[in-house]
Formats: sequence, C-alpha cells, structure tokens
Amino acid sequence: MWPLRSSDGDSAAEFRRHVLCGRGDFSQNDGVFNVYGHTPIASPDITEFGANIDTGCIYRHGFGRLCALEFPSMRVFLQDNIEEGG
Repeated sequence: MWPLRSSDGDSAAEFRRHVLCGRGDFSQNDGVFNVYGHTPIASPDITEFGANIDTGCIYRHGFGRLCALEFPSMRVFLQDNIEEGG
C-alpha cells in the first residue's frame, strides 16, 4: 500500500484504509516503521517493521496497561491503569 501514499481518489482512500488499520505484512514498507494499536494484546509486539503497543489501557481486567515506545532507543514503557471505578 505504501506506493499509494501520494495518490488521489479511490487509491488514496484505499491507502488510508490499510495504513490506519495497522495489521498485515509491513515488510513492503521499506524505510517505514509502523506503530499501531486498536486490538489489545497482553504485551507489546515489536518486529523489524512495526509495533503493536495497544496493551488495553482502558480495561482493568486482563490488560489495563498504558504502553509507550521511545525512539530511537525502542525502549518500552508500561504503566498500569490506576483509575478508580469501571
């Protein structure tokens, strides 16, 4: 999808739909490191081409941690959800 990044019309919409999703094979995105979320996982999943850092901060049971990824060190920071209620 990366070659469509400068396109117009339907191709531009297709690019946005795929890039914003954050799922799939990123190896074709030469020179791009994709950091994404949307589907909570128990711990960050960092690969050569991307990182899913959605550790479900909104949830208090099972996940419930905020995750941040520092560049360029690739250091991961995790913080438990400390909000009351819910």
